[in-house]
Amino acid sequence: MSFSVERLQRLAAMEEDHFWFRGRWLWVQRFLQMVRGASSGPVLDIGCGTGFSAALLASQGFPVVALDPMLEGLRLAAHRKPRLHLVQGSALSLPFRPGSLQGALLMDVLEHVPAEQALGEVWRVLTPGGFLIFSVPSLPWLWSRRDEGAGHFCRYTRKQMRRLLIQAGFIPQELRYYLFLLLPVVLVSRLLARFWPASEQLEERPGKLANTLGYVLVRGEVGVGRWISWPLGSSLVGLAFKPREGFRG
Repeated sequence: MSFSVERLQRLAAMEEDHFWFRGRWLWVQRFLQMVRGASSGPVLDIGCGTGFSAALLASQGFPVVALDPMLEGLRLAAHRKPRLHLVQGSALSLPFRPGSLQGALLMDVLEHVPAEQALGEVWRVLTPGGFLIFSVPSLPWLWSRRDEGAGHFCRYTRKQMRRLLIQAGFIPQELRYYLFLLLPVVLVSRLLARFWPASEQLEERPGKLANTLGYVLVRGEVGVGRWISWPLGSSLVGLAFKPREGFRG
């Protein structure tokens, strides 16, 4: 995974309050409600970064294992949530036995690694009936300097992600675009950055009012998303399952 220590530190400063992260977590919470009670087995946060998602999972009672290839990320995760079970390792070679985990999170990880290999590893370590919750940047035509700076390989469409999941043996349950309502703002920001690179920082550091308004919009979008499927969005979130019979199709 291509990720700098400096970027990890910037993320650590953003995740608690930035509307994008808070809105993404609302989707994760919705998916967790759909799987809660199925089993008490461990949930693996792959590419845990600064431990934001792992800490929230643990606070809701899930037994969590947080994995990341970077020691700096694991140190930040340990500071965020003491006594969190931390493992240094790669999404491409998970250090767990086949069928040993009940769930996995891949939060903005697949765009950094060969997705087919990472999904194959997740399928291997999940128990039959286990779940995968993921997010990725979407819409290839939104590719920008931000993607290059973040070390992304690609951006995905819903159709592409569905195909990748099925090829890996998963049953896609939910595939939802996220940030539909703010998509025009994102598009203008990416176009502006081509001529004024410094404007990229506005997405990471919105003013207090802009951040508050952004969260109001994404919270409404996620709420309405329970009943309608947004046609587009700058991110894609999803829930998939490993078949209970363990058959890899």
